[in-house]
Amino acid sequence: MPATSWLLEEGKVLSPALLPVTDRGCRHGMALFETLRNTPDGLWHIDAHLALLQCSCDEAGFPPVADALRSVRRLLEGEVRREDGMVRVYVTAGDGAPGAPIVAPRVFILAESQCPLLGCRKLWIMDEPHVPAPHGWKTASYWPNLRALHAAQAHGAQEALLFDVAGRLISAATANVFLVIDAELWTPSAEMGARRGVVRDFVCSSFPVRVAEIFREQIERADEIFLTSSGVGVCRAYYGKLPASTPVTDRVATCFEASRK
Repeated sequence: MPATSWLLEEGKVLSPALLPVTDRGCRHGMALFETLRNTPDGLWHIDAHLALLQCSCDEAGFPPVADALRSVRRLLEGEVRREDGMVRVYVTAGDGAPGAPIVAPRVFILAESQCPLLGCRKLWIMDEPHVPAPHGWKTASYWPNLRALHAAQAHGAQEALLFDVAGRLISAATANVFLVIDAELWTPSAEMGARRGVVRDFVCSSFPVRVAEIFREQIERADEIFLTSSGVGVCRAYYGKLPASTPVTDRVATCFEASRK
């Protein structure tokens, strides 16, 4: 089924809609976004996603967007067809010169029936250092992440692990990362560049998690690895040898699945 889109601008809602190429979200990647999983039963964790987007917009210096995001919530609840797919909500910098202040942001919503492929992910390590967006924001400047993902796929893997110039784990190309080492959960901190995510926040608030610097040697000796994102939820992954069992990952995944009901 083709994608459906909406544009909220100056109190008006347009649909179907296109984001103009004059928008700095298109021209310079000056846009923040959240991705929501859509299902026949409804959107997963809609309030948590919009709260994260509100927080990112405030930190980035956007004009107040609370009213617009309330309109987004009403639109998502009333207009988006309930089916397996993804919904992305973008708040863009609007038109203007690169250095001009943000005065008229746009809100663009894209609903697609396409879902990420589920199943255990083989991981590949991107040797080239990655520079993440600040503060764990999800921004439209996503090409470096997708370049890493494409490189992983070229090496027979399904996801790439990204490290900074000091060799510290940041995240996967399109997800956050958790390790299980001696039955203890580990994950990189947002200060390292890990993206703030609803599923990541759920895991960190529901289980004891060691938020710490993680290097390649910890990846290699991890008993279990799993990824988190709105698309995949909690997804098993591995680097090197596929583990025979993943009891901790399975317990976390079961807990997250139960949280949506």
